[in-house]
Amino acid sequence: MSPPGWCMDNSEMCLSAANEVAVAALLAGQIRYGDIPRVVESTLSAEPAGQVDSLEAALAFDENARDRARGLVASLPGGAL
Repeated sequence: MSPPGWCMDNSEMCLSAANEVAVAALLAGQIRYGDIPRVVESTLSAEPAGQVDSLEAALAFDENARDRARGLVASLPGGAL
């Protein structure tokens, strides 16, 4: 359970999750540097904007965003994370 009044914009979480997945794929040699914005933008545009109001919701949203970003990486030429 989160503290009363705790709330977070999920777009910030989505950006962070997608960027972390994309950078990991870059460092693993699976995508090019120029693919990072494509993964981040596509992940952000695919996730509905809103607020999360609990730790459980934040963790679930983060995992969904990471899964979507991993799928995008895998769909790029040479990408498979």
